[in-house]
Amino acid sequence: MFNHRIVQEHWDPYDGSGKFVVQFDPLTAVECVYLPGLPAPPYYGICISTQSGCRMGCTFCATALKLDGRNLKAEEMVAQVRLVHEEVSASCPGLKLNFVTFSGMGEPLANLNECLLAVELLQEFRLDMISISTVGIVSKLQTLISNAPDIRLYLSLHGANELTRKKIIPITRHNSISDLVALLDKFGKRHGARNAIISYLLLPGINDGEKDLEELTALTSNLSITIQILRWNSVPRAGFSRVSDKVVAYWLEHLNHFEVTAYEMKSMGQRIDAGCGQLLTAATSR
Repeated sequence: MFNHRIVQEHWDPYDGSGKFVVQFDPLTAVECVYLPGLPAPPYYGICISTQSGCRMGCTFCATALKLDGRNLKAEEMVAQVRLVHEEVSASCPGLKLNFVTFSGMGEPLANLNECLLAVELLQEFRLDMISISTVGIVSKLQTLISNAPDIRLYLSLHGANELTRKKIIPITRHNSISDLVALLDKFGKRHGARNAIISYLLLPGINDGEKDLEELTALTSNLSITIQILRWNSVPRAGFSRVSDKVVAYWLEHLNHFEVTAYEMKSMGQRIDAGCGQLLTAATSR
């Protein structure tokens, strides 16, 4: 029987984050990430994967380069948490695991039943928060909302109109922005805007223009949601660039002026390819 185990680990000396490659069987490995000091020391979080590849086709994401992965079992998701938790506890016994986020490799809604079971199994860790990040599959998003009400939900939008979003996330052609945002707003009205979050990755020349900002503002005004702005982390062959500080500041000022709560989410682990959108096991060439 193949034992789940950590086969590689990499540490970012700049922010203290760590990336772990966890092997489940001879053909299946995923990456997960240790996130220190969140929300503040001595607490930390772990970002876990739900699939060993992804078929959503997001143009900015490294995991999209690996199409031949499989769905993980709930026990394999929990194993990532247990293995990293044990590693951290052995070296830094004073630290406390505070949250787990399902935002590593894979699309959680494409493996929904196992993700829901994993949420249940994670109760043993007595976490303060569990979050799930999704590009949005309308039929399954409703199921998630109905069956996991205590999570924090992140919708990866990245475009405020269908044409722009389709260029970035091909799966959007089957899942309209209006339907996805309506479901997120419904969740926010029940569980608070701080738990219903739109993720918007600014990509220069693609979705960061004045028209894009006006469309996002109009789309989200008067809704029970929060917006987190992200910057692109380098991914081979993607061909994007990072947005400037000036543009990020302008977007945040504009959104907050129109009473849309917004903030910048600063990614950790960029130097070790552990940042948002950078996870990809060594089995696939970078």
